[in-house]
Amino acid sequence: MKEEIYDENHFETNYPNGIQDNYWNVARNKFIASNLKNEKGIVLDIGCGRGIVVNYLRKNTINCYGVEFGNSKPIDSKDKEFLFLNKNAFELDKNFKNSVTTILLLDVLEHMKNPNEFLKNCLIEFPNISNICISLPARMELWTNYDEFYGHYKRYNFDNSLELLNGVNFKFLKKQYFFHLLYFPILITKYFGKGRQTEFKPPKGLLKIIHLIIGKLFYLESILLPNFLPGSSLWLELKMK
Repeated sequence: MKEEIYDENHFETNYPNGIQDNYWNVARNKFIASNLKNEKGIVLDIGCGRGIVVNYLRKNTINCYGVEFGNSKPIDSKDKEFLFLNKNAFELDKNFKNSVTTILLLDVLEHMKNPNEFLKNCLIEFPNISNICISLPARMELWTNYDEFYGHYKRYNFDNSLELLNGVNFKFLKKQYFFHLLYFPILITKYFGKGRQTEFKPPKGLLKIIHLIIGKLFYLESILLPNFLPGSSLWLELKMK
């Protein structure tokens, strides 16, 4: 049975110390920050894991907090006061919930059996949000052992992502694929029956510099390549009406 939260094994395999320097996190962090650069209110990352995004956004002057239902530890101990770990987002302090203006659901909804219901509850519990940013694993043709291991229910495209938003009154600010250059390597890996890596090691030494460069290149392709070009991730940015 698939799980809707990470267990300790998942945190260890996907979020070891130093994993924020992996090219994927470098690119993803820069991409998310670029889309929030004009955000002046309080941002809440629901399902924040160890707070990798929270750490990066706060370093870039974005007032971001994180909440994680699973039992994780901060990737940076300095962020402890900004993270609500082993907590249900809907049970946070009412005054705090009322102060949140933007919600991040970053690679979270694919773990849920009823993601549309969860999204609707977010709108009830956080009544003053104006924006929701969602990232999702993209394209069912890329479904592999990685999705099984991390408890995904599906991967998303432009069409089936609308199922998540059924009954939600919004307009799209942005809808795009990213990590375009990962699409064909994953597809080829699947075609030849090879499993994807499920345990990740943080880069060190020279590798850290290489990952930084690769991460910046992936960030650039998210800007330069067409939004509709398939990628391994999907980004939805919503404005509440």
